[in-house]
Amino acid sequence: MVAGDGRAGDLMGITLAMGDVQGDGFADVVVSAVGRDVTGATDAGALYVLRGSAQGIRPAGSRYLHADSTDVAGTAQPGDRLGSGLALGDLNDDGVADLLVGIAGQAVGAASRAGAVLALYGGPSGLTGVGSRQFHAGTATTGLADKVESLDVFGASVAIGDLDGNRYGDLVIGVPGEDHPRAVDAGAVVLAYGSEGGTAAAGGRMFHGANVGSQSQRERGDRWGGLFPIYLR
Repeated sequence: MVAGDGRAGDLMGITLAMGDVQGDGFADVVVSAVGRDVTGATDAGALYVLRGSAQGIRPAGSRYLHADSTDVAGTAQPGDRLGSGLALGDLNDDGVADLLVGIAGQAVGAASRAGAVLALYGGPSGLTGVGSRQFHAGTATTGLADKVESLDVFGASVAIGDLDGNRYGDLVIGVPGEDHPRAVDAGAVVLAYGSEGGTAAAGGRMFHGANVGSQSQRERGDRWGGLFPIYLR
């Protein structure tokens, strides 16, 4: 049986990702339940990790994780929608897949639905909260590009890839609620680069419709950067 229990409004399966989080040669599946209530926090969101094997995906040994799980960075809050984006890739060059989780509804200080992302690391025991890190916009905090603003929904979509060829996975984070002058919800994408010392706060970049080429421009409602579910509004 899969860990946890199904409840109305969980929205299980709205995002998913696949990769080997144990290093055993079999792909595992991570499934979000962005509407899951966690320890009294409505719509905080949660994750189910289903293990792969020679017989395929099996419910035995599945895991249930959320922001209040042991050692996981952060705390479950109402409306976080943890799991709004999911991506698996090797962030620390150990040959095992790590997980980047969007928390697009998370409040950051007084900024409601500013959004954040959570990095969970894989290993012989699978994904755990040990060493997990949380990132959001703002040079006064993590140093990622841009500043914290309400309704940015930073982390509504995420990806991992080695963009600079140094073997360490880099973070690609959609910010579809990003506003630009005279262009509400134009959207943007933030990059944060991985290195031997971990994901670097410094050196990150932001891309949007006005700086990716002469044929692009910022327009109201573009929601550049990916998924922008209506339930995050």
